Amino acid sequence: MKCTASQIEKISVDTVYEVTGAKGIHLKFYDMDQFFLKEAKELRRYLSPGLMRRKVLLHMASRVLNYGGYLLVDGLEKEMAKDKAVTLLRLFSNPEVNLKGTCLFATTLDSVLIDEMERNDGIYLLHQDAGIQVSNLAELITRNDLKKRDVYRSGILPGTVLLQKRYFDLIQHFLNQKKEEANL
Repeated sequence: MKCTASQIEKISVDTVYEVTGAKGIHLKFYDMDQFFLKEAKELRRYLSPGLMRRKVLLHMASRVLNYGGYLLVDGLEKEMAKDKAVTLLRLFSNPEVNLKGTCLFATTLDSVLIDEMERNDGIYLLHQDAGIQVSNLAELITRNDLKKRDVYRSGILPGTVLLQKRYFDLIQHFLNQKKEEANL
């Protein structure tokens, strides 16, 4: 728990509350009395969505790294600080931690995270163009001296658009919308 929330001393699931004999969750913060929660949804009052997501992801990562296999994560950066997402990526790329060749399959909308991947052949871009297309980054760019996020943002890869162009298109959309409203 110290990796995800240093203020939490302990969380115990399916423990028995001594007073009532009911099963639930014991939550203990440092320098505070222990809480007993009857249902997991009560944790929302005490823990942020990002913390709960990190806790679940780290638990799942720990299991899959110990036994081997695959971990699928949709929206790696969702409800999580970028440094926490980077930490998770690095766990899987560390050969001392990932002894069984476990694979992390993750989607992200944050192009900065792809710079954390050492090899281009481990990155696949998905885009929709008359169906879903999958492209391996190693087949699209051959230079390793470029920042992957800069290449992605440049608009030269299939399914990507120059970031600046998106911004100007959005501005133009709003300007056109205002003109239409003024003409009514």
